[in-house]
Amino acid sequence: MKKFKVVYPFRDLQDTGKSFPDGRKYSVGDDYPATNRKVDEERLSELRGHNNKAGYPVIEDSLDEVPEGNADYPWHLGGGYYELSDGSKVKGKEKAQEAEQKLGD
Repeated sequence: MKKFKVVYPFRDLQDTGKSFPDGRKYSVGDDYPATNRKVDEERLSELRGHNNKAGYPVIEDSLDEVPEGNADYPWHLGGGYYELSDGSKVKGKEKAQEAEQKLGD
């Protein structure tokens, strides 16, 4: 999965969760996306171009590649909940790790 670098701070309104109901915040230098969630090419083009709410690119291509698989999952959402790579939510770290392992098999 290709990663991108944030070049201007923004809030991703298409990436929400219990810990960030108003969208995940990104700061300059952060990787985008923060997790291995799939982002469609249209959205990436929007964020790399001028056709977004900021009116200018907020991310740029990164030379760093992230290994395929579930390296960043389960993703802690807060309150004891974890998001799995398939988008489902599980309560409890051990249950989430077990469920993610089954997804990877």
